[in-house]
Amino acid sequence: MKTIKKITGVLIILFFFQTVVMPAKMLSQNGKVSSNDFVEVHLAKMKQSITLTSDQEREIRGILSELYTERENTQKKKSVNSEKISEKKNSQVNYKTKLDNILTEEQKKILLEKTENKTANAQNRIKL
Repeated sequence: MKTIKKITGVLIILFFFQTVVMPAKMLSQNGKVSSNDFVEVHLAKMKQSITLTSDQEREIRGILSELYTERENTQKKKSVNSEKISEKKNSQVNYKTKLDNILTEEQKKILLEKTENKTANAQNRIKL
């Protein structure tokens, strides 16, 4: 059971990165990307995968806003890369924990399946 939870956590984190990575030019006209841009794009991609209630959407928007603000602040720090990596990992774990508390088991299952498919597709592209 612990292994399944760990795998689910890793896959949710992978899903997070796959939904966040996109060209910055698509996000804003002036070339500058704000946290709010990433939050809205991430939320929109999540809504394509699962149906969210208005309460879930509101809570997830707040969590994503916190996450991206933390990431921006981490990037601005002049600390060693290992410290930045540790801070990013902590914020991802925090994000996953909060998300797990909001989503239903069915929604988690759908996200897990989507993430597994994307991961398998990425692995297949690497093999080519």
